Amino acid sequence: MQLDRLALRLRRRRPWEAGDLGCRMVQTWWRPLMAAWLTAYVPVAVAVYVALREHPAVAIAIVWWLKPLFDRVALEVLSRAVFGEVLSPLAALRALRDTPGIVASLTIYRFDPARAFNLPVPHLERLRGRAARERSRSLGRRGRGAAVWSTLVYFNFELVVTLSFFGAIDLFTPSGFDRDFGLKSIFLAGEETPWRQALAMAMQIATVSLIEPFYVASGFAQYLNRRTQLEAWDLELTLRNIAKGDADGSRPRAIAAALLAALVLAFAAPREAPAAAADPETAIKQVMTEPELQQYKEVKRYRWKADRDARERDTGERDASGLGELIAGFARVLMWIAAFVLVALLLYYAWRYVGAWAPEPGRRRQAPKVLFGLDVAPESLPPDIAAAALAAIEAGRAREALGLLYRGALSALVNRDGLEVEAGDTEGDCVRRTAALVDADKAHAFADLVKAWQATAYARREPSAPALRDLLASWRAHFEAAAP
Repeated sequence: MQLDRLALRLRRRRPWEAGDLGCRMVQTWWRPLMAAWLTAYVPVAVAVYVALREHPAVAIAIVWWLKPLFDRVALEVLSRAVFGEVLSPLAALRALRDTPGIVASLTIYRFDPARAFNLPVPHLERLRGRAARERSRSLGRRGRGAAVWSTLVYFNFELVVTLSFFGAIDLFTPSGFDRDFGLKSIFLAGEETPWRQALAMAMQIATVSLIEPFYVASGFAQYLNRRTQLEAWDLELTLRNIAKGDADGSRPRAIAAALLAALVLAFAAPREAPAAAADPETAIKQVMTEPELQQYKEVKRYRWKADRDARERDTGERDASGLGELIAGFARVLMWIAAFVLVALLLYYAWRYVGAWAPEPGRRRQAPKVLFGLDVAPESLPPDIAAAALAAIEAGRAREALGLLYRGALSALVNRDGLEVEAGDTEGDCVRRTAALVDADKAHAFADLVKAWQATAYARREPSAPALRDLLASWRAHFEAAAP
C-alpha cells in the first residue's frame, strides 16, 4: 500500500475520533461521493417505489434491504479519494462487478450491527468466506464496540430526520386542510393518494441520502484507524519520511553518525560480544520462541469511574486538567437535565395528542353535545326529524323546520361520520371539514343547508315553502339514513 500517497494524517485515534474523521472525509469529498451515491441510489429507489406503489411498505423494506449494495459505491469513492483519486459515478458503479461478498452482505450479514466497519474487508481487501470472517474478527477485537454504537447513532439520526420531515408538514399545513397527513400518518394507516406517496418517497430518499454517506465514511475511518493500530501504518509512514529526508541531503550526516556509533560500540563491547551477535536474527528468533513471549491475554473488566476519581483526589494526581473535568461534569448535569425535559415534553405531547390520533371509535365517543349554540345531541331531536320538519313547513314555521334539519344534519355528521369540530370553528370551517370528510353530493347538501340557516338566523330571510321542501328532500337523501 502506498501510504505516502494518503491524503489523511495517519495517527492512532480513539474510535469516536476516527468516526469524526469520517464526517470530515464527507465534507472534503462530498462532490464525487454524492454524485456516485445519487447515481446509484435514486434510480433504484424510484423504480422500486413506482413498481410497488400499491404496496409502499414492501417498497420501503426492499430499498432498505439493498443499502449494503449502495454503501459499496460510497466506500469505493472514499477509498480512492484518500489516495487523491477522484472517481466518477460510472467508475464507482463498475467497481461493483468485481467485489466479492455482495450476496453475503445482503443475506447473512445484512443485520451486522458493525456493517460499515466490516464492509472494507470484502470490498477493499477482496476477502471472502472464512478469511473474511477471521479478518473481521481480528479488526473488531478492539473496534467493534464503537462501530456498533455508530450504527445505533446513525440509525437514530435517520429516524430524527424522517420525523422532522413529516413534522414539517404538520407545521406548514393550514389548519383544517388535510390534517391526516403528517406525523400521525407514520403510525396510522390511511388512504394514500399518489401525491402523498410521491412526497413520502422523496422524503425517504432525501433522508437516506443525507445520513447514509456519513455512516459509511465513519465506518471506513474506524477501519483505517484500526489498521493503523494493528499494522503501525503511522510508524511506517514516519520512517519513510525520515528515509526521504535522508535522501534529500542529510544522508552523509546519518552515515557519519552510524560509523561513529559503530566505532564506539566496537571498542566498548566485551570480547565475547562479537560471537554472541554474530547472527542477531537467529538470536532474536530464539528469544521469540520462548514460552514467556508466546502468551497473549486480553482482559476486559468494568470499573466504576467514581472510584478512580476518588483515588486521584486522594493521591493528588489531578493536574491542570481538573478544569476540563469540571466543565465536563457541568455539561453532564446539563445533559441529564435536557434529557429529563425532553422526556417530559414527549410525555406531555403524547398525552395531549393521543385523543387526536385515536381511531374513529375513540373520537365518536367524544362527539360534542352543543354546536354553534344548538343542541345536536341525538336525544334532543325528534325520532322522525323529516316528519317533524314537514309538519312545521305546512304550519308555516319555516325557522323551526330549518332548525330541525340543520341540527339533524350536524348530529348525523358528528355522531355517525366522525366530523371533528373544534371550539373556535365557524359554520364555514364546519363546511370545509365536511367537504374533506364525506362525498361531494353530501357536502354540497350540507353547504346549502348551512347557507339557508345563516340567512334565516342572521339576516331574518327565511326560505320559501318550496325551497324548504327542496332542502327537506335533500336532507332525506343524504342525512336521514345516517341520522342516529
